[in-house]
Amino acid sequence: RGLSPDQAVDMLRAATLLGTGFSVNDLSIGSGCTIAVLAAAVEEAIAAGVLAESGDRLAFRHGLIRQALYDGTPVSLRQALHGHAARALADAGAPVARVAEQLLHAPSGDGWTVDWLQRNAHTLIARAPAIAANLLEQAVAGLPDADPSRDLLRVCLVRALALLGRREEVERLAGRVLAATTDPAVAAEMSWHLAYTPAGAMRHEEARAAIEWAMAAPGADGRGGARPQAPLAR
Repeated sequence: RGLSPDQAVDMLRAATLLGTGFSVNDLSIGSGCTIAVLAAAVEEAIAAGVLAESGDRLAFRHGLIRQALYDGTPVSLRQALHGHAARALADAGAPVARVAEQLLHAPSGDGWTVDWLQRNAHTLIARAPAIAANLLEQAVAGLPDADPSRDLLRVCLVRALALLGRREEVERLAGRVLAATTDPAVAAEMSWHLAYTPAGAMRHEEARAAIEWAMAAPGADGRGGARPQAPLAR
C-alpha cells in the first residue's frame, strides 16, 4: 500500500531535512517508512518533477521547492524532526558525520545529543572536524556552567579547533579550561595546546613560558609531563 497525499507531503518534508542529496535508505530511516512503502511515492514525485535521480541518490529537482517545504515547517517542529532523524540514523548505524549534520539543526543542550557527543566526539573530530567544532560549540553554549558534561565537551572542542588551525580560539578556550579543571591529564593537554599555539604563531617567548609552566604544574608527570617537551625542543 502506498502513501496518502498527506503522508507523501510528510515524506517530502522529511526529505528536506536530509540536505540537497540523499539516499532512499536515509529517507526511509528519516521518514519511518519502509522502502517498499516509499517506492510508489518516490516514483510519483519523480514523475511530477519534484524529485530527480542523481546517480544512486535522490535530490529535489529545484532548490526552491526544497526551500519552500523546509521553510514552511514551523521552527520548533523542524528542530524536533532533525532530532528524530539524528536518533534514527544513529540507531541504524549511519556515519557519525551524517548524524551530526542533523544534530546541528536540533535543539542544543538536548540530553541525547550531549550523550552522543561524549561517545562519538573523538571519531567525529577525526572524520569531520569542521562539523565537530560547530556542533560542539552549539552543545557547550546550551549547557549550564555547572553541568559536568560541559568541561569534557570543551576539551573536545579545543581538539577540533586545533585540528582546524583556529589558533586564537584554541588559545582562548584552552586557557579557560585550564583555569577551571582539577584533572591533571586535562591540565597537561590544555597546557600543551597553550604552548604549541604561540609556538606555531612564532611567538617563541610566550610558548617557552607556557611550556615551562606546564612542565612544572602539579600532576605534570608521565606522558602528560613529557608532551610539552616536543614544542620546547622546536
